[in-house]
Amino acid sequence: MHFIPCSRHVLINKCCKQFGDKEQHQFQSFAEILTAYVHFKAQKNLELMKQSYAYFNPNQEDTIFPKLTHDEETQQASILADTFKRVLLNANYQELTERDIKKALKQSSLVPVNTQVDLNDYQRILLFYRGSNIKQATVKHLFRKKQISFDNYDYVAVLLEIKSQQYFQVKEKNKDKLNFEPGKVYLYLYKNIPHYDLELLFPNVKISMNLRDKLMLIIPALGAAVPMLIKILPALGLLVGAIALVVFGWNLDGKFDVDVKDPKAVYPLLLASFSACVALGGFAVRQYIKYKSKRMEFLKKVTDVLFFKSLDVCQGVLNAVVDSAEEEQSKEMLLVYYLLMQEGKALDIKVLNNKVNNWTKDQFSIDTNVNVASALEQLMNIQAPSDSGEGKLAIVEKLDNDRYQASNIESAKHIIDYTWDNLFQY
Repeated sequence: MHFIPCSRHVLINKCCKQFGDKEQHQFQSFAEILTAYVHFKAQKNLELMKQSYAYFNPNQEDTIFPKLTHDEETQQASILADTFKRVLLNANYQELTERDIKKALKQSSLVPVNTQVDLNDYQRILLFYRGSNIKQATVKHLFRKKQISFDNYDYVAVLLEIKSQQYFQVKEKNKDKLNFEPGKVYLYLYKNIPHYDLELLFPNVKISMNLRDKLMLIIPALGAAVPMLIKILPALGLLVGAIALVVFGWNLDGKFDVDVKDPKAVYPLLLASFSACVALGGFAVRQYIKYKSKRMEFLKKVTDVLFFKSLDVCQGVLNAVVDSAEEEQSKEMLLVYYLLMQEGKALDIKVLNNKVNNWTKDQFSIDTNVNVASALEQLMNIQAPSDSGEGKLAIVEKLDNDRYQASNIESAKHIIDYTWDNLFQY
């Protein structure tokens, strides 16, 4: 696990338990303004992504002006994707490589359907996950059950950039029949997604019945067809005779013992033919209804995966991931500063990393691998002039021996307060 498994408020309360009343108030004040500073920095990324995404949002109600050239569109799409990736990494998401995605597409989905995804429809694909565990499931393989193990992702963030309309015109694909809009970028945020079901997250996924379900439809249909054919065999003979009369003419009337001069004599032949047609038509309709019902059942299962596990779509995803990144960064910075301050001496990054992970292990009984280096870098970048006016002070300083030392709580409050007051220089 690459993140601290609690909310920021829980972490602050746990840290404060180790202080007296005065120190508790000081640490809470420091945490409050540090959180505000991280929030301010995070909003810059959000505004940057919103500005770029306005040109690619499939749910955008208003037309965006000015219109972009092809090169400008490419640039804005890259800004969106790069910033989205950076924010997800700050939120402790991990990227699924192209190899991981293709491997998932080759494997059978846990939903009992055959799926097919054309990755060539996409200009850019980004899939990130946070938190994973191994789960067990029982799947049906033909007519037997099999127990399998698979990776299950707690959260999955998706960015899909669709190719332009010209690409689909060359492929002779009708725009009205597509489940997406060419030239747009689709954003999704899901929870609890098995690795085997990643293909269901793509809007161009094609769903069909697997071999087992095809056999479950065909075999009963053949079983029902045989007795029905035996039952209507005489009527079928008359039907064949009627067709022969129409095709080859009335010179076959003797063979069928039909007086063609008497119209009433033809009625039994027509009635038998009609009965055979009704029986065959009814059988065909019943099988078609069974097929449609089975297909609706599969579509419902896929819809359940997408609907009940969906957390957000399109622009809402931007707000969600930025908020998550803000939460993770502030927790890491607070915990790293707290442990360094409690230690009262300089520590190298390896020792500090062990202390952070041991602290989370003691508090939550979970093994973690927190990004200590990123938190140290951000804490070192928060600086204020020293009282003497020579040089600058940082919340955490890196010494010559590659060790890191935290300022005391009073100095840290002064530094972050100075930084906050000088965010704008008008």
